[in-house]
Amino acid sequence: ASLDETSKSLSTLSNLLVELLHPWSFDKNVDQLCEKRLQLKRINRFFSFGILSKNDHLTIVLPTWQQHLNDNVPETFLPPPPKLISFGETDIEDEETLKQKRERIETYVYQWRWKYSTILNTEHLLSLVTMVYILMNCDRWINNIPSDQDEQLLLTQRECWSKLLQFYCSDMIEQCQTIAFESLSIEILCSHWQDLCLELRDAARKLLEKELDHLHNNNDSWHIFISKWSNLFNQSYSKEMDGALFDQDIRDIFVDDIYYNNEITTTATSKEQYKAQQLLSIVLIGIVGARYGQEIEPTKQSSTPIKGFTVDSPEMILKLSRILTSLLSPSNVDHIPLHSVLRRTAIDLIGRGYTIWEPYLDIGQVLLTLLDLCAISDSSTVTSNVLSGILTPKTDTCLTARTALNLIATSRSNVVIITLAREIAKYVLAQSGTISSVPARTATPSQTSITIKNEQKTEILRLVRILIEKCPHDVAELILEVTDITLNCIDLSTLRHRGIQAVSETFGLLLRYPIVTYCQDSPKLCVGTRTGVLALYDLKTPKYQACQAHPKNEVISCVEFSPDGKYLASYSAYEGILYFWQTANTFFGSTSTIHLVSRHAAQRLDRSIPSPMKKVDLTWIDRSSVRMFWHIDKTEKTFKV
Repeated sequence: ASLDETSKSLSTLSNLLVELLHPWSFDKNVDQLCEKRLQLKRINRFFSFGILSKNDHLTIVLPTWQQHLNDNVPETFLPPPPKLISFGETDIEDEETLKQKRERIETYVYQWRWKYSTILNTEHLLSLVTMVYILMNCDRWINNIPSDQDEQLLLTQRECWSKLLQFYCSDMIEQCQTIAFESLSIEILCSHWQDLCLELRDAARKLLEKELDHLHNNNDSWHIFISKWSNLFNQSYSKEMDGALFDQDIRDIFVDDIYYNNEITTTATSKEQYKAQQLLSIVLIGIVGARYGQEIEPTKQSSTPIKGFTVDSPEMILKLSRILTSLLSPSNVDHIPLHSVLRRTAIDLIGRGYTIWEPYLDIGQVLLTLLDLCAISDSSTVTSNVLSGILTPKTDTCLTARTALNLIATSRSNVVIITLAREIAKYVLAQSGTISSVPARTATPSQTSITIKNEQKTEILRLVRILIEKCPHDVAELILEVTDITLNCIDLSTLRHRGIQAVSETFGLLLRYPIVTYCQDSPKLCVGTRTGVLALYDLKTPKYQACQAHPKNEVISCVEFSPDGKYLASYSAYEGILYFWQTANTFFGSTSTIHLVSRHAAQRLDRSIPSPMKKVDLTWIDRSSVRMFWHIDKTEKTFKV
């Protein structure tokens, strides 16, 4: 009963807030959607809006409480003398009076309300979009839908909220971007970019991106906008410290006192505002760089300004990359709190625009720092798919770091895999006390001395799972590195004694690939590579024995252990040969090199056919026979050892 009462109260309150904030008469089709499908009640009264400043000063807009309004208000808005519009005696008003009031309200909405203030428009629309996000994310109990009703009703209601959201973020925004209406405040929207309330954060990001897109489509407006904020940003950059943070006080970061003292206003309050503007410029230029930085060319053949940024765009990107790296660096924890808004925003922007900053970042340092931040949440049950609610700064740091890792991994999967493999190899060497150089295949060597920590292994496995699911082809290209990463991050003793079901999903996901096979009885693992190498693991250690089983230029398409683990079959589709191998153990029980038992001519695929792994199935039908099936021509053939 208590839950039902709470549900009704929340439903009534949330609907009331949307009813009060919704711009009735702005769009008649949207009004019908609200009234008929969302059961919102139309408001036929004027409302006063208030804005609370940082210093707790309240500004109130009172459209109907005085006899003579501002001269800028159209005559059609003014109430007929000698009395004002009454908020009382609603029950005895006739239809004609109500009609006149509605017409004046429509005039108010169109001709005055959205012309009054940029700040008021921003706060109003931001509140509306936030409320809709909350209602879209709410479960059945807050939407006041009985549990015995069809799920379709809940889906329909969410669809309606989605349409209303589209109206606020599209048609309303377009109206506010015209000459007739005041536009939205980019500064206010930017200040909520990393808000702890996820719905407010999503609303601010959505509206800010719409505003930036509008400016970006207008060359003149875009130039003015970028010039203003890039000037502030350039003043915040420390050439002596190469962009690093250097001030003990967060409020004094990046302030150039010499430049500032040349300004006309030098009061303490104005100085703090100037510092805040400089910090805001870092965030805003970072957002712009992440969103439009792909348009920047590293070299310019002419003096024509680049549309994406300013004329010196590459230099701006370099500066921004160094500042974001400085904000992320653990060495700056003493200067800026670990979970501050500025640091969390830097984490978000590094992930969001990683492909832009990549040439100027140490990928190893970035990955390992983000992995560290992923392990510091308030709760061990925090997941990456949190969609609503209010977070603590600590939890938000964790979730933002996870999201940044996901974005980096999916945008540059090859580099991430190679970097993680190298860092793990460094960690293994450090653990064993071996001093040796670790070769990197293609990635730029990392200059960091940080090594993998035990706390980071869970996050690495989660990252590998994401790569397998979202970038399967890239994982297949580097399957040996991915296997090394996985085996070094799981408990091999558990794997040996309890099988793959006892370990994380990551190891099981590797078995999706036909070039990875596992024998529970032995236990052992074999991986086929694109260079004809078979890598055999005995799973006592994460080390493998490599055997050049196929010619170096032949891609192994599939491998499979026999049921008893005695034999191993490997097939290269481009080579057109099936090999049978026998695995043997040394006297001390460690796996030695494999021995060739026999080889058979099989169907050969043309090298122009991509992804040969997906074109053939290899299955053991007993201890000494293999059945192969080719999907291209639906042929099947059996081979014996």
